[in-house]
Order: sequence, then structure tokens, then C-alpha cells
Amino acid sequence: DEHRNFDRVVNGLVGLAPGRSHALRGRVLFTESHDTAACDRYGRMPAAVHNGKSFIVSEEGDAGGGDAFQKAQGALPYPTVQAVEANAFAARRAALGLVLILTAPGVPMILQGQELCESAPYKWPRGPTMSWERVQAKEGIQARWLELCRDMIALRNKSSPPSASGCRPGPLMGDGLHVCHINGGVLAYLRWTEVPDSREEDPFGPELALVIVNCTHNQFPYYELGVPPSKAWRLALSTVATAGRGSAEVVLETRTRAAHSFPCTIGVSLQAYSALIFLRQA
Repeated sequence: DEHRNFDRVVNGLVGLAPGRSHALRGRVLFTESHDTAACDRYGRMPAAVHNGKSFIVSEEGDAGGGDAFQKAQGALPYPTVQAVEANAFAARRAALGLVLILTAPGVPMILQGQELCESAPYKWPRGPTMSWERVQAKEGIQARWLELCRDMIALRNKSSPPSASGCRPGPLMGDGLHVCHINGGVLAYLRWTEVPDSREEDPFGPELALVIVNCTHNQFPYYELGVPPSKAWRLALSTVATAGRGSAEVVLETRTRAAHSFPCTIGVSLQAYSALIFLRQA
């Protein structure tokens, strides 16, 4: 955790040229590609997290960090699939990467098998293989990840409620992004779709999504965050407990107490290496 640079995370979210005149929707976002995820390079994300060194960048010019598998030239053993899947934190931390690319402005791209938490090695020029047994699994890490990916993609593609001007893209499809909180490894940001014509704006403001990412091994039974004017926020997705499928709806009422430059607050429970996505209800 101490090697994590949140300035880089924020720069990745916001992009190189933020603002209404510089749409971000054309950039491609990914944590795994056929180039980076090969076993002689960074490796697949869960395997790299399990290994513990692949993505650690030390001081400027230090050859000991960064692309560890490639620099080791085969001397660094690639972990087995069984070892990676036995490491719960490897999957949890890899899931945070999926949340970031699927909630940031741009075009998310996932590598074949990433939706199944695939960690098996492959080496260029051969691409990653697909195990249909993993696709059809009803339980286990692969089944949970497939459900999580489906839920995140559905949430991203969600449209805003119909209005006088018709249906508009949901908050995760637009360019609006504001990082509102960074503290002790917890990151929170708001997402919304900007209306091209101000005359079509909803008098109550745009539909908002609040993304909260706990990038630490610490649990926070009650974590208070400032939020824009609102009465309640509904939990739309959790990386550690899929919301909306056989579980009770979670709606948090706001408190009229100022925090983090906002007039209201909500209190959330954060598990280690987890992410939550809330939608403003009123």
C-alpha cells in the first residue's frame, strides 16, 4: 500500500486534457492488454498482485521495480493458478482496477479471460486462452467475477430516467468527473453526464454516481464522506457483495453536516480492498 501513488490514479481518471472542450470518451482504458499481460511482461493482474512486485515502482531510475517479470528474464517464477485463486486479496485488488476503468470517462477494454479473473500465463505470439469450464461455472471466483463484470457493464450502460428531453446517458457514460476525496488510501469521485444544451438541464441537477474505492488492507466500519445536496444515495454495486441480486436494497440517508466542501454527508462501511458505487436518489 505504501507504494501507491494516488496522483497517478487521479491523472488516469481525469485524463491529460479534462474539460468540456476535451471529450475523454475516445481514449481506451485498460488494466490488461495482450501486450502487458503476457507472462514475460507484467503478467495478468491477479497474478501480478499475488506476486507482489510486478507493479511496484521505486525511486526514479531504480531498476528494481516496474516490469518485474520482464526484468527477471524468466528467473522470477510465475505463480500457479491455484496459488493466485487461494489469495483473496489478489482478486480483490484486481477488481479495483476493473472498477476504475469501468467508471472513468473513455472506452473500457478488458482482455479475454479478465472477466473470469483469469491468471493463467500466456506468452507472445500466442494470446490468452479461454476455458469454457470457467465460463459455465456456477460458483467460485470465476463465477463471482463474471457476475461482477456483468453488473458493472450494465451499470455503466444504464440510461438516466426519462425526462422532457428524452432519455440521456447515465452518469457513468458522460465526461463529468470530480475527485472529491483522497485520504489514507481511500479515493472517492463523482460521475455525471453533462448536458450539451443548458436549457435541457434538470432543475435538480444531473444524475450523480459516487464511486468509493478503498485501496488499503484496512476495514472502516463507518467512513464519513461529504456529498452534494441530496436526501439519499442507493447502493448500486459492491465489489465484495453484489448488490441487487437476492439482497436487500441499501439506501443511505444523508445528514445535513458539511464535509469535504459539500453540505451533506453519508456514512459507509468499507471492507479491505473494496469499491462501492452509489446513485443519488433525491
